[in-house]
Amino acid sequence: MDSAVTGSLIASSAAVLAAGAALGAGRFQARGAHHGPIDAVRRQHQREAYAALLSALYAFTEATNPTAVARSLYMEAEAAGAPISRTEAELRASIEIQNTDTTPVRSARAVVVLEGPDSVVSSAYKAANLAQVVTGIAATEVHAIRSGGAQWRQLRTAFLRELDETLGDSGFASEEDPLAAAYSQLTNHVAEFAEAARDALSRRPQ
Repeated sequence: MDSAVTGSLIASSAAVLAAGAALGAGRFQARGAHHGPIDAVRRQHQREAYAALLSALYAFTEATNPTAVARSLYMEAEAAGAPISRTEAELRASIEIQNTDTTPVRSARAVVVLEGPDSVVSSAYKAANLAQVVTGIAATEVHAIRSGGAQWRQLRTAFLRELDETLGDSGFASEEDPLAAAYSQLTNHVAEFAEAARDALSRRPQ
C-alpha cells in the first residue's frame, strides 16, 4: 500500500478515535452537569429532613428529662409556698412526661424515611421509638406510684418485660429506675441519629 495512503488512513483513524473520545467525554460531562444540581437539591432535602427530626428530638428530650422535670416542679412548689415531697415531684414529673406529645417526632421521622438512606432511617426509627417508650414507661410509673399496690407493680413489671422482648432485651425490667434508663437510651439514640445524618450528608445522596 502506498505510504501516502497508509498515512492518510492512520490520520483518519486517529481523527475518528479522537472524535469518539471527545464525544464520550462530552456525554460524561453532560451527565455530571445533569446530576450535579439534582444531587445538590437532594442533599438539601435530606439536610432539612434530618434537621427537622433532630430539632423535634431535642425538644422532646428537653421536655422529658425525669430528673430535670422533677427538680423544676419541686422548686416551683417551694417557691409558691406549697412544698411537695420528692415522691410527689416524681409523680408530677411522670404525668408531664407521659403527656408529652410525640407527634412532632413521628411526623419528622416520616420525612426522613422518604429521604433515606437506610442507615439514617434505621437510626431515626430507634430514636423515635424510644421517645414513645419514654412516654409509655412514664404512664406506668404514674399508675404504680398512685396505686402503690402489688397488682400494679406486677403489671408494671410485665409491661417492662414485654418492652425488653420487643426492643431486643433493653433491660428495663431489671432497672431500679426504668424511666431514667429509657431516657438515657433515648439520648444515646438521638446522638447516634445525629452521627448517621452527618455521615450521610458527607457522601453522595443515595
